[in-house]
Amino acid sequence: MNTAAYIQFNQNQLEKIGNTVVYLSQKMPQLSKTKLLKLLYILDEISIKKSGIPFLNLQYKVWKFGPVSEEIFIDLSSEIALLKNFVTRSHDEDNFIVAANKFDDGEFSDNDINLMDFVIGNFGAKSAKDLISYTHRIN
Repeated sequence: MNTAAYIQFNQNQLEKIGNTVVYLSQKMPQLSKTKLLKLLYILDEISIKKSGIPFLNLQYKVWKFGPVSEEIFIDLSSEIALLKNFVTRSHDEDNFIVAANKFDDGEFSDNDINLMDFVIGNFGAKSAKDLISYTHRIN
């Protein structure tokens, strides 16, 4: 694992990122890595549009299939280290992201929960491919 690529998250940031992933994985069974990465970006994007403040404040790189948080991508692509207290992978060939812990709402306001529910309601039923198309839209 290339830990040098990780941005140093403080404990509060890591708790919010980790519990966001737990929340999404509990609300959306069969959550793939790609779909999760797109949903995290969409959460930040919609939060900025609504309040001017990113939800998770992750840094994104523009890759072939759209914006991606490199740190989260790396963590979910190998043995999970950064988010190991929050999620794991399913033990089948699909490798879905599944919660390893219960959701802790200590880092979340009511508005945060409402925003996550909004994203789940509007994007949760879409496939990873649909979300890739969404993040490639003009503007």
